Amino acid sequence: MNFSSAPCFMDPSQSWRPRSDTVVPESHALAYHTCSELYDLCRDPWESNDVAESPDYAQTREHLLARLREHLINTKDPILDGAITPPMHRRALSLLNLGEPGQPVGK
Repeated sequence: MNFSSAPCFMDPSQSWRPRSDTVVPESHALAYHTCSELYDLCRDPWESNDVAESPDYAQTREHLLARLREHLINTKDPILDGAITPPMHRRALSLLNLGEPGQPVGK
């Protein structure tokens, strides 16, 4: 599940990001993704053919989305409340003496 259309831009400072870059497309700046992706890892181990919209995989997709939905609700995952600000954003605001994200500026 992607909560952003351009995961590569979410926080490039994260140490794990270069290790998880996609092979396709080669230009990671153009690596836009749909909300849900599904890959048949037996037939496509390099995850180059997204089958999420394929009728052949509709039942699997719905099953996995239902499991994810249940997990997010049961764990009270904060992503359900909206976008999560990366730690670097908080540090930058702190350096500017602007406090926490979502707080009124200058208070």
